[in-house]
Amino acid sequence: MASKDQHLGWLKKGDTALEWKQYKQAIAAYEKATKAKSNCVEAWTKLGRACMDIEEFDRAIAAFDKVIKLEPDNFDGYFYKAAVQEEAGQIDAAEATHRQVVEILDDHPGCYFSLGTFLNRQKRYEEALEFLTQAVEMAPNPMNLTARSFSLESLERYEEALSDLNRVDSYGAFYMVYHSRGQLLEKLKRYDEALEVYKEGMEQDPIPLLLLDQTYLLETLGRTEEAEAIYADEMENSKEGEFPELGYNIRAQTKQRLELYDEAIAIYEEGLQEYPDNPGFLYDIAICYSQKGDADQALQTLKKAIAGNEDMREWAKEEPLLLKGLKDNDVFEQLVGLDRESV
Repeated sequence: MASKDQHLGWLKKGDTALEWKQYKQAIAAYEKATKAKSNCVEAWTKLGRACMDIEEFDRAIAAFDKVIKLEPDNFDGYFYKAAVQEEAGQIDAAEATHRQVVEILDDHPGCYFSLGTFLNRQKRYEEALEFLTQAVEMAPNPMNLTARSFSLESLERYEEALSDLNRVDSYGAFYMVYHSRGQLLEKLKRYDEALEVYKEGMEQDPIPLLLLDQTYLLETLGRTEEAEAIYADEMENSKEGEFPELGYNIRAQTKQRLELYDEAIAIYEEGLQEYPDNPGFLYDIAICYSQKGDADQALQTLKKAIAGNEDMREWAKEEPLLLKGLKDNDVFEQLVGLDRESV
């Protein structure tokens, strides 16, 4: 006679297989867990998520339908079902699932957030704003405020978007909030305030993105000397840090954003002189050549980068700045092993 807790063993086996990305073994284990205990919501949920990971969408949807049948008020069941439907391109069905859970769990702020962010992804910002406002009114947390701020920004309601991000900031330092606040201030042409936000962000949550935001804005405003001072400081400071090459990256990436590709290449090449074992510089040089339309040089440099770090072959398959210039290039596809139909 089988133990009443037999499903727990299969759940554990499934979890272990999933940790090792052995998806088929995980799915098989979770299926056995559902057979051992057919009303185990945890097993059905994990089965659905594992099927999601390998894009077996129909099986995933069936699993989440089972979760919903067992627990009609289970938010996760609806959430994951809608996510699978959207990923499978079943946009109308995904929207229907989102709206269904709003009707069933009308006191759950996550329902309004999920529907609002779904509508954001469909670029239906006015509709998204309605549901995200309800989410904010029920739970004014950073997640809901940030999502509503995105809707408002997309509708060019910048002051209101900035107000939401200012409220997010009260929850603590987070670099993306500083980045988004600075970007909104730039759109409002409040440049000095934007620079202060980026500077404050670097003090609270030092992330290179904020430094790039700062130097790019200074360069576009013609305040080159201030930007150069930041580059000099970063070059000096980064030598003493964990990533000594960062100084070169900040300066070169700013030039890339300014579309000054030859200047960026020169900086990366200077970095290679000091750090010859860093294939990342070669990878970035390849991107610059691709951006300026020099496919031959891009491919030659990318080949050298991959020789230095085989992981860059996989990076290149999904690198939008490379794909934009090389996606129809047979040599590129052969070099990185890219399936033309996947591009």
